[in-house]
Amino acid sequence: MILTIHFWLLDRVESAKKLAEKLKEHPVFCKYEIVLAAGDGKLYDDEETMKSYDKVVKAIAEHDKTITLSVGQLTTGITIPEWTAVLMLSNVKSPALYMQAAFRAQNPCLFKKGLRASEKKMPMYLTLTLPEHLPSLSNLPIT
Repeated sequence: MILTIHFWLLDRVESAKKLAEKLKEHPVFCKYEIVLAAGDGKLYDDEETMKSYDKVVKAIAEHDKTITLSVGQLTTGITIPEWTAVLMLSNVKSPALYMQAAFRAQNPCLFKKGLRASEKKMPMYLTLTLPEHLPSLSNLPIT
């Protein structure tokens, strides 16, 4: 169950929309359900408007692989236990927001197959795309 349900954080709504379009055409990522949790959450004008949290929960229930693209939505106060990875594609200025977003995938989760829990989530994966984030993380306590 490694790296099948992702949370990707970007810096602009237009970037998230363009990336969603590109991922849908990509030979590997086209197998993932792409959830746009940015702006109005609609990639196309004819899409139904739905709250980002509800879209993510629905996508995870219906698909084995998902990628949630966000520009800030779902970074604080929301728990999606199934997220297994966070990909930081933006330079978050606030240390508090950065830490909130970075550890969205840290929540425990038992994945289910059929009616029974079958697989416990392994340690989370955090991918940093900006080297300047590393010094601030080196001071974190490891438990």
